[in-house]
Amino acid sequence: MDEEQFHRHSVDHADRADRDGVKLDTDAPKAIFEPTADGSATEAIVSLVAQERDCDPLELDPLYGAIDPEALDSICRATPEGSVRISFEYAGFTVLIDGGGVVQLLPAEK
Repeated sequence: MDEEQFHRHSVDHADRADRDGVKLDTDAPKAIFEPTADGSATEAIVSLVAQERDCDPLELDPLYGAIDPEALDSICRATPEGSVRISFEYAGFTVLIDGGGVVQLLPAEK
């Protein structure tokens, strides 16, 4: 996916999510994954958090301490049209996931 498609895809999802009551920030760090293919929400989350923290993904706490990774990927694969929104706290961020393939990080509320 090129940069223009990425931006258009993420803005479209942010607009739809805003209408559904989940507030996404178009300027916040985000990643796109393909829920219907071999894309993994959990891989996208860990990679994005590591990128934002400027560390190796193996240096992060295990994701399973915050959410069940297998269940998360299963939910995202089962609802590829983006009809699901999931949020949870992980590694100092609030992770927002749109089942259509967008992961976004916001600073965790304290």
